[in-house]
Amino acid sequence: MGSFGKELVLFSPVNGVVLEGGKPVPGATVTRMLQWKELNMEDQVTTSDAGEFSFSAKTVKSMLWRIIPHNPVIMQSIVVHVGEKPFKAWKFQKGNYKLNSESDGRAFRVRCDIQDPARSHDINDLFSYFGICTLQ
Repeated sequence: MGSFGKELVLFSPVNGVVLEGGKPVPGATVTRMLQWKELNMEDQVTTSDAGEFSFSAKTVKSMLWRIIPHNPVIMQSIVVHVGEKPFKAWKFQKGNYKLNSESDGRAFRVRCDIQDPARSHDINDLFSYFGICTLQ
C-alpha cells in the first residue's frame, strides 16, 4: 500500500504480569492472537523470572481501510499456558484502529492471576472483555 498508507493499530502494545495467588509465574507461555479481515496472526513470548511479558503493537498500513467508512471487527485474544494448562487471559472485539482503545486510552497493562476465574470485565460503560486479566 506504499508509503502513503495510514497505520492502523490492530492490537495495541501490551505489558503484563502472570501471577499465581499473587506470586510471579516465570516461564509461562503467553500467546497473542488476532483476526482481522483475511489476516490471522499469532505470536508468543515467555514470562520473565518476575512473571512479566510484553508485546509490541501489531499494525498494518492501509489507505483504503482508513478512508472507506466501515465498522472494523478485530478479534483479539491472549492465552496463558502454565505447563500444559491454558488460561483464557483476554478476549476482546476491537471496533476501531486507535492506539490503546483496548484500555480506554490508557497504557495497556494487565495483571493476570491464574487463580482468578475467567469473567467479564468492564473497560468503560460501553465495552468489556473476558478473561482472567485485569486492566491496571
